[in-house]
Amino acid sequence: MSVSIQQVKEFPVTVGEVTLYLSSYQISGGCQLVEQGSADGSAVVTSFWVKGSQISLQGRLAGNPENAVTALDVLARSRVGIPLQIGEISCAVAYLIGYTLKDNQNVTEISVTFYSNSPLVREELP
Repeated sequence: MSVSIQQVKEFPVTVGEVTLYLSSYQISGGCQLVEQGSADGSAVVTSFWVKGSQISLQGRLAGNPENAVTALDVLARSRVGIPLQIGEISCAVAYLIGYTLKDNQNVTEISVTFYSNSPLVREELP
């Protein structure tokens, strides 16, 4: 399963100490299985497991780029999972696995990618 939302109004998302104005995101997940041939020549699934989700956020940075770089670097190196919520979708623990900041004239574009093996759940917002 892969979900990509193309038209999202920008809204603030806080990642640790970094706030970005989210313009798009992509969530990818799925499962993995192992097949083996049986004596009659058919395929048999011998193993099946759920893979974790990759959550990518893109937007523009609110605040100082230097502070964002150091805060994201600390978070990535810490190997500490954080709760993550995007609109009504959340997961209990997500690990920062990549980030990119790009200076584009007066705006700093930012992209962050998380990995989560926690279930993604929908929480109704008030």
